[in-house]
Amino acid sequence: MIIFEKLKLRNWFLAILACCSLHTLVGKEQGFAVAKDIPTYLQEWHIWWGFPFPDTDERIGHMEANFDQYREPWRLNWDRNGYPLPGLYDSGNLEIIRWQIRCIKATGVKSVAIMVHPDMVKGLVFIQEKDDFLNKILDIAAEEDFQVFFMDEVAFRKGSVSQDPEVMAQRIIRFIKKYGSHQGFFKINNEPVYYYQTWGYWVGQQETETMIETVENEVGPVHWMVFGDINRLGEIEQIDDVIGVANINRMDSRTREWDSSKQSLEALLRQAKQYGKNAGELIYPKFDGTAQPWRTKGVAMYGDGGNVFVKSVEEAMRHEPDLLMFSSWNDWEEGANFEPGWDFDGYMGDPYAYCRALAKVNGVEFVPPPPPSKSAVHPTIWEKFGYGDGAGPIIEDVRRSHDKGNSLEVTVRDSVSRVTELELVQNGDVFWISEQPSGLKLQGGLTHDDGLGESSEVLNALDFSAGYASEILQPSIRFKTDSNFPSEMRQDNPVIGVVYAFDRLDPFGGVTIKLPRKNPVEVSEPVGKVEHDYRIKLQPAYRSDDVGHSVWDGWQVRTSALYTPVDYEKVSSEGIEVAGKGKRIAAISILGDVQDRRVIRPEPYMSNIEGTRVSYLLKLPRHTIETPGLHIFWIRAKDSSGNWGHPKLVTVPNYEKRQEAQQVNVTEKPAPEGSIFWDDLNSMDQWKGIGHAISRTIKTEKIVKQEHTGIGDSLFVANVGQTLDSARKPISIKFKMLHTKYGRGGGLIILNDAGNQGYGINWDSSSENQYKGQGNVSITKFDSEAPIKYRSPSESLSQRYSSGHVAVGGEYADFEFILDGSSGELVVKVDGVIRSRARDSSFTTFSKIGLKGGKFVLFDDILVMQE
Repeated sequence: MIIFEKLKLRNWFLAILACCSLHTLVGKEQGFAVAKDIPTYLQEWHIWWGFPFPDTDERIGHMEANFDQYREPWRLNWDRNGYPLPGLYDSGNLEIIRWQIRCIKATGVKSVAIMVHPDMVKGLVFIQEKDDFLNKILDIAAEEDFQVFFMDEVAFRKGSVSQDPEVMAQRIIRFIKKYGSHQGFFKINNEPVYYYQTWGYWVGQQETETMIETVENEVGPVHWMVFGDINRLGEIEQIDDVIGVANINRMDSRTREWDSSKQSLEALLRQAKQYGKNAGELIYPKFDGTAQPWRTKGVAMYGDGGNVFVKSVEEAMRHEPDLLMFSSWNDWEEGANFEPGWDFDGYMGDPYAYCRALAKVNGVEFVPPPPPSKSAVHPTIWEKFGYGDGAGPIIEDVRRSHDKGNSLEVTVRDSVSRVTELELVQNGDVFWISEQPSGLKLQGGLTHDDGLGESSEVLNALDFSAGYASEILQPSIRFKTDSNFPSEMRQDNPVIGVVYAFDRLDPFGGVTIKLPRKNPVEVSEPVGKVEHDYRIKLQPAYRSDDVGHSVWDGWQVRTSALYTPVDYEKVSSEGIEVAGKGKRIAAISILGDVQDRRVIRPEPYMSNIEGTRVSYLLKLPRHTIETPGLHIFWIRAKDSSGNWGHPKLVTVPNYEKRQEAQQVNVTEKPAPEGSIFWDDLNSMDQWKGIGHAISRTIKTEKIVKQEHTGIGDSLFVANVGQTLDSARKPISIKFKMLHTKYGRGGGLIILNDAGNQGYGINWDSSSENQYKGQGNVSITKFDSEAPIKYRSPSESLSQRYSSGHVAVGGEYADFEFILDGSSGELVVKVDGVIRSRARDSSFTTFSKIGLKGGKFVLFDDILVMQE
């Protein structure tokens, strides 16, 4: 039966290779050859993913993922929606690149633009040029009788020297001289094509003309393809092609309605004709990046298996464009990709669905090239190509018998081979578990420094006591290993897991683990920097099924296989760093290789006929159910092909009667002398707004203490108690603020009595890679007919400047907002240092203040005074 299943799988895949489009949603007639008479291009070929296979020293780049098995044995977990056909791959893998070029060529597009990023220090080279990488791609393209060009992502290098037009000119000159004559470099009329966008990067018409002239004086004619506004680009004689509008901007992502008047392609083409330019549209097939925290506002565009794309091309062709640009080849981050995949937008019938859609509008029949070789793809994906079984069984589900019983019901599933064995390990090989209510301390080879608080109770959804956890009090703590650290674990590839208390205010929050690398690697940016740590972000992707049902018990459980070699000598001396201030951690555990003494072969109580889906009842040890508190177990399974699957870490709480917490009144801080308004935010009684202001608490032994107030995507307003005139005396507003996540914004607003006019300051935590992790501060102005709401627009009065204070974790930042109506000066201080200034005297009388915050923005101690 197992042999039959493998043959059936191989035959199924070969049927797809034979161009069987039986499952393709897009009909044969719809849109066929509609764009065959104009050049069509692809853009955003990402060549800068880092996945540690086949080179395990490869840096994990541009992904925050744990790479455990996810939903299927052949599928690894990552922070994207969808899944590539060759599995997760390193984009520098030359065999993958060759396969991608063959796929692109088979779609009938003219060429593809590879995304490259200028170095931000000198701006003269692209960071992807290391190790002569671009020449290697061009060589492969030439060997495949195809040509590629490059998309200079200068618009994404804000504030760097690479955006200086003189520097850009020198960068292009060097680039064209080095690569422009290569047989694999795309040319139009024998002129090398150079492509960049001006959305977010516009240096002016004269500067652009001078830049282009400087380049062409050195290297000769260049075919300039620019993405931007025709009203800016039309007057620049040297520019040949303008991509000026995008189909995604004509669809309302809230109502799903299309409005062709938005970013009109017809108007673009009319203007381009007047300027003597070729022009076209950027067409997205879909857009869904909601598995990532900074893209969670909603699905911008569903793909419908390629139908939306084909309809968009048909609509564009009615206006007779000169060219069309399609986005994107393999941008799985935005979910706008055409690259073959087992999952694109929830539709998994045909892995080539979007390649077929591309070929359809280009009037060709898509013939899939052979997949990459066995050695080029991760073993978990072998079964999908008929290369053999390389993926072990997945632990599909683990539950307590009747929820609170003394057995574990374990369901194991494999998609190819029979399930044969289990390994059940309590606690792990090296572990630390927070002190439980029995007083039991479990420190199996791990101890921590003084960065953890006392162990305190964690409750499940029904207020049963599920165990105890300890809060991380510092930005990071270290777990040290003792002399009992198993020497045999220094040679294998272990799995690390963390159990922490579920926080309903931060359901997708997590911790970051840092381990010393055995072989440090040089990162692409900043140039020359060497990375000595292996960093693992243990947090769920923004998907409901990635949170897990353990949250019912009050816990989140995250694990990760260690794909990169770790320096265990340094682990022993330096420890394991865990970052995640405010998280309440219950356990950290490392599981090494399978040990025969722990392997069990229980009789299943349920199984399908093939033995590929099996359920077991595993009785818990007596000491587990008789010992109060949280217990943890690792479970993994083996198949008849000899593959062990990824282990699953499960929590086993005993649901003890909860301790009755003694409710105590929080000591109110006295109002400072001379204060006009004061609130220590122990409650939100005097604030009114939309949404919920949540006073977060921490529990230590039997005392409940107020910690801080968090505001989630809302605006709360309080009356100052009198009307203040900043023209008479300057107004000073002091308050404390902190972020618990990057990519969030929040701040304070001062408003008139009607609540419709005033000024505000905003602290945007940006990302940990910008502003040295300190976020940026700016001053804004509100002027509306109606009272200000959370999403009311504002006018920027200042540029964005670094706050000078680390935005996430650490201590609160001390803000002061000073308004001097007589001079019109507005000043923001952070920790006593001026960080932003603006001048505006439109408003001088105020009687309300507001707190405006996205999720994970915290406030404390608000003081209003007038000098």
